[in-house]
Amino acid sequence: IYSHINKNDEDILDKKREFYEQIKYFETANELKDWFIKSFNHLIDLIQSAYDKDKNVIAKALDFIYLNYNKNISLQTISDHVHLSKNYFVNLFKREMGETFVEHLTKFRIEKAKQMLKDNNLRNCEIANLVGFKDERYFYKVFKKMTGVTPTQYKESNI
Repeated sequence: IYSHINKNDEDILDKKREFYEQIKYFETANELKDWFIKSFNHLIDLIQSAYDKDKNVIAKALDFIYLNYNKNISLQTISDHVHLSKNYFVNLFKREMGETFVEHLTKFRIEKAKQMLKDNNLRNCEIANLVGFKDERYFYKVFKKMTGVTPTQYKESNI
């Protein structure tokens, strides 16, 4: 479990050496039992703090998305921002949010587009670009899939 929390192999080896050094000096089973309970409780604390960090990582990722949704945000970009591997970030985001990073980003972009379609006299292609879609046709396709109407139909229904 510790190796999943701490990705530094050197730290893990140091911790193993420390444990072996401590264990070899115990003279009674009770000393070993007390040490084990103390070490196990320490491990539980490490796991809990790692879980709390994971929640903070997701909050940091969401802040990044909400501030940069209009830019090209790749999985690599966001995993670098939160200092996690892409695979770990993908799994963590899905577990914490109940949807993938891409699904969440896309939903957020479409919500922003809907606001712009209501409030602005911008052309649809400008809105697509402002919410992070570089391909206008892809924006139309995603918008229709998520809302059931095209951006133009949405704009006209909200006039």
